[in-house]
Amino acid sequence: MMHPIWSMPAYLDITKKYIDDYGDGLFSPRYYVGHEGTYGKMIEDQEIFGIRGRVFLGLCTEASSMLNEDLDDKIERYMEEMESIVKYTTVTKHKKYTGLFDFHEVEGSKGYTYERNKEKILDARKRFGYFAVFTTDQHATAQNIIDAYRNKDFDEKQFYELKQYMDARRPRVHSQSAFDGKYTILVIALIMRTWLKEKLGSYKKAHHLTLKRIMIKLSDIRMFVDDDEIRLLKSLTAEQRDILALCGIDHDQLEMQYREALLDKQN
Repeated sequence: MMHPIWSMPAYLDITKKYIDDYGDGLFSPRYYVGHEGTYGKMIEDQEIFGIRGRVFLGLCTEASSMLNEDLDDKIERYMEEMESIVKYTTVTKHKKYTGLFDFHEVEGSKGYTYERNKEKILDARKRFGYFAVFTTDQHATAQNIIDAYRNKDFDEKQFYELKQYMDARRPRVHSQSAFDGKYTILVIALIMRTWLKEKLGSYKKAHHLTLKRIMIKLSDIRMFVDDDEIRLLKSLTAEQRDILALCGIDHDQLEMQYREALLDKQN
């Protein structure tokens, strides 16, 4: 029977030290542990808060990608916000931005310019995807550790997706039936989002796009939908065709109907 394991929060200084001391070179075939996108090594004979045990340091490339996307979205969102406020406020009111940007006062005015702080952004990214697990079990394999960690981590990731991308922080409803309805839709949306991430994973990496950016590209598609008919209202771009093809949608058939509709209109 496996001893208890404890996940070491990423914000702890001791966790950061393990990542900094042992993280280099972890992304290597020799450290692949049998789960898709996960690498790790066991650090033997460790003592944490007076308890002897072992530390498993892991790297999940999927989590790293997700956190980097989140940071990209945050930087973009902050820049949009700052476009409307930096000219009218002081730097001291930009506390939530100063972790990622530098501000410079414009001489002779009350405004400020800003630029990305590359060192701070790089420092924020360098530990993305790493995790550390402590156990007193002297015989547990990396596979045992990952299995136990994944069982817990999967649920946490799904809640993260719901809260971060689907506005599920507060229900904001006044009845149980409304609550049930809202969260049924959220669960369906989460399933669809997970399916899209799987289908478009290689495309995202190849084109350095976030899922949000891909959805923005698709949002420009205009369609006519009836009980027995679906057709485009304007032609697709090359990018849209590629994305739809990866999702198993026959864009040729849609475009054929679009061309036929144009010919009927001309005649």
